[in-house]
Amino acid sequence: MRRDQPPKGPLKPALTLVGLLLCVVAAVVWWSGQGTSSVEPANDGDVAVTRSTGVSGDQSGAPETPRSNPATAASRVLELRRDAEAGDPVAMRELSELILNCSFGLNRGSDFWSGVESTASRLNPVDQAALRAAATRVGSQCENLRLGSQKEHVLLYRQLLADAAESGDLLARLRQRGRAFTPETQAALPDDADTLIDDALASDDPRALYELSMIYLPTVQRAPPRFGIGSTPYDHTALILLACERGMDCGMESVRHDETCLIGLMCGETFEGMVRKRAQGDGEMERVNERLEWLRRLLDEMHSGR
Repeated sequence: MRRDQPPKGPLKPALTLVGLLLCVVAAVVWWSGQGTSSVEPANDGDVAVTRSTGVSGDQSGAPETPRSNPATAASRVLELRRDAEAGDPVAMRELSELILNCSFGLNRGSDFWSGVESTASRLNPVDQAALRAAATRVGSQCENLRLGSQKEHVLLYRQLLADAAESGDLLARLRQRGRAFTPETQAALPDDADTLIDDALASDDPRALYELSMIYLPTVQRAPPRFGIGSTPYDHTALILLACERGMDCGMESVRHDETCLIGLMCGETFEGMVRKRAQGDGEMERVNERLEWLRRLLDEMHSGR
């Protein structure tokens, strides 16, 4: 099997929805990074690759980028490129997320749309429409990335995320740690796990909770438990649901819905609904709800003491 291809066959049911998607896409950055001489702390396992369906996606994206209107989306992407080149850490991080969401330039052009149509032809009419709508939202942004090879986009992604994290952007710092899939990338991270988690918990940005969930994947945790968070395998899913509850866009047209639709062909529900359905199917929803209630109390106590 080529290293840039996802594994075939069923994945273990113990994986969460987001963990499953991360495992599908983890290999491509490792593969694309072969031959480079330096270790990049931004070497992220959360990278999209083209699956057998011909459609690809990412675990996160530029959260405020207009996506439904192609002209507005194009303008916003050009602004991100300009601001990132000027050294704006938020723009650098959002542009890196967009590069991921665009599968390093794969989610555009005739090949992308051929894959979409080939996949849609095998779905029911409702899911066909949802898949095409998600592809349109993604493609309207991806057309405005710089031209270049997939590997060039990988390297640009790494550099943008590393620069944003070095400039102190919280979400970029969290993304680095939550997606450090190799011992080399983990070793290159700053020795600031406790401070980073404290900053995430103190943040009023619900996306920080989502990124924190990636640090506490039940399969491979990338930081020791903190204040009890990460002490059970249900905290990953509970943190995602808490992020949705506290304002992260988890709706039908959200970035996370679209990436899950394009990668996993789960298009007919909100992202939050997909996560809940996965937990229910694994018989974990009762435990997840218990941890969700515990996390609510913990965060409320922390924020009330500020």
